[in-house]
Amino acid sequence: MVMKAQIRIALAMLSLSPLVFMSSTTSAGEQSNRTDKSGYLDVIEQELARLNIDARCDRVTMSCTYTKTLTNDGGVREVNLRYSQRTDTVYIFIKNFLALEETNGLSGELARLLLSLNRELVTAKFEWDKGANVIRLSTTINTDSNLDRRSLRSQLIGLWSVADDLWPRLKKYDKTTKKP
Repeated sequence: MVMKAQIRIALAMLSLSPLVFMSSTTSAGEQSNRTDKSGYLDVIEQELARLNIDARCDRVTMSCTYTKTLTNDGGVREVNLRYSQRTDTVYIFIKNFLALEETNGLSGELARLLLSLNRELVTAKFEWDKGANVIRLSTTINTDSNLDRRSLRSQLIGLWSVADDLWPRLKKYDKTTKKP
């Protein structure tokens, strides 16, 4: 009786093996389609246009750049979007959110403030570029299976909203801002 049950299970498994093989072949085909993401730059350009953003895009570097003006006399800032096929991500950043005074690095006060703000922010984060002595404000979108257009628009709008909201609190650290 036990032997008959084992034989039935073995036959059932053999009868299913073509389905498993076919489904794994289909998955491999689908995955090969997913790895061709060169069209993501087109999607990024379309969504920037949808937001009435006049951006310059470069197919070689898979990146787009545009400028936007911060509120409260924050001046014009460059916003960059870079798509990486290697990591399946879109990296969005305000390149020189804060241009710091020429010193030996971040002041303790500013470092603590930025760390505290990073803890509070949901998707955006501050980064210090030591070589240029600037603070970036950035966010990242993972695109492992597709590039969600609504998420891209939301992150672009959200990043700029964070920049506008935090500028009054941080502008005293920016060397390009006129001091009273």
